[in-house]
Amino acid sequence: MAQTPATYYSSESNYGKYAYFSLKEILDDMAIDTLDPDHVLYNTRRSQMIKHAKAGIRILNREIKKTILAAEITIGPDLYIPLPQDYIDWVRISVVTNDFRLKPLRNNPSIPTALGYLQDNDYEILFDNDGEILLADASNHFNKAYKRYEFCESEKVGVYGEFVIDERRGVIGFDQGLEDREIVIEYISDGLQLLNLKDEEITVHKMLKDCLESYIHYNCIKGRRSVSSVEKRRARDEYKSRLHKAKLDRLDFDINALDGKIEYSPNFSQRRA
Repeated sequence: MAQTPATYYSSESNYGKYAYFSLKEILDDMAIDTLDPDHVLYNTRRSQMIKHAKAGIRILNREIKKTILAAEITIGPDLYIPLPQDYIDWVRISVVTNDFRLKPLRNNPSIPTALGYLQDNDYEILFDNDGEILLADASNHFNKAYKRYEFCESEKVGVYGEFVIDERRGVIGFDQGLEDREIVIEYISDGLQLLNLKDEEITVHKMLKDCLESYIHYNCIKGRRSVSSVEKRRARDEYKSRLHKAKLDRLDFDINALDGKIEYSPNFSQRRA
C-alpha cells in the first residue's frame, strides 16, 4: 500500500524508508507466480527464493549500490584490530580527535607485515614434521611495534597516524602513536549481515527492485530441466538488461552539469594518497 506524506512524517522510523522495499514484500509478490501451474516458477520453494535473493543483494551491493558501513573501536596495545566479518574493501580509516572530529589516517604499505622464515645457525630454512616451512613474526609490525617518526608537527601537514591492512591475517595494523585512540573504519560490506536479519528487516532500494526480481527468477529456473533453453536465455538477458540499466541510473549522469568542475572525492583522495 502506498505511503501517504502524513504517514511518512508521522514517525521518525519512516524517514528514508519510502525509497525501499522490504525483501518480504518482494518475495510475497513473486510467491503469487509459484501458485500458477502455467508459470515457470510454479512450485518454487520460498527458501530457494530467499537463498537467491540474498545472493543477489550481495552482488547488487557490490556492483551498483555499495553498502558502506562504519565501525568504531579503540586501539589496544597490540596495535591492530580485526577486519569486519563482512569486509570487502576500505573507504576511509580515521582517528577521532578530542573535539570529536574524524581525521583520516594515511595508508602506509611500507609498514612490515611479512612473516619470517625460521633458520638454523647455518642459515638453512627449518621445516616442521609435515615438510612445511616454520614461520614466525620476526621484524614485522606484529613483533616490533611500528613507530612513526615525526620531523615536524604532524597535524599541521595533515598526518594524524598511519595504518596498514594485512588481508592475509585479516587485521589492520596501526602505528604506536594511535594506542588507546578511537578509530573509525568505513568499509564496503559484502552484505553478509543479511544472514542475521529477517526478511522484513532486509530492504532493497526501489531502483534495484526489478533487477533483483529478475536475478531471483533466472536463478530459480536455470537448473530446471522442465524449463526450455529459450526461456532461460530470455530470463538471463532480462536480468542483464536490468542490471545494465541500474548501473546507468546509478551514475546520475547529467550532461548539463558538465561545467568544467571536478568534485572532491574523499575516497579517491584517500585510496591513492
